[in-house]
Amino acid sequence: MDAHGRVKGVDDVYAAGDGAGFPVKQGGLATQQADAAAEAITARFGTPVKPGAFEPILRAMLLTGSAPLYLRTHLDDSAPPPEVAGQPLWWPPDKIAGRYLSPYLAQLDRRAPEPGVLDDGEGPDGE
Repeated sequence: MDAHGRVKGVDDVYAAGDGAGFPVKQGGLATQQADAAAEAITARFGTPVKPGAFEPILRAMLLTGSAPLYLRTHLDDSAPPPEVAGQPLWWPPDKIAGRYLSPYLAQLDRRAPEPGVLDDGEGPDGE
């Protein structure tokens, strides 16, 4: 799989999530892979979208028994250090953090006024 979800050696086949050859399987990563593939597919058909590459950011909400902890780390070598915070590091703070999926699900759940895109906030040290 390339950075846009294209399966190598096969024309017009894209993969995301459990079907992709990425070693880490997690719902938020699957949405990022799907976003990259969808942008590449639409660009291939002439839309004015510049397809972004899959850049894996692992986001997780750790349920502690009291207040949850929010965890975020980039899964590439040139990444900033991992972050842990007592407040959400992304919005909406759903279990599966996806650029389009999370806002859509929040809107269905009536927590957001309208669908938008995932908003990564600043970490606890302001970075």
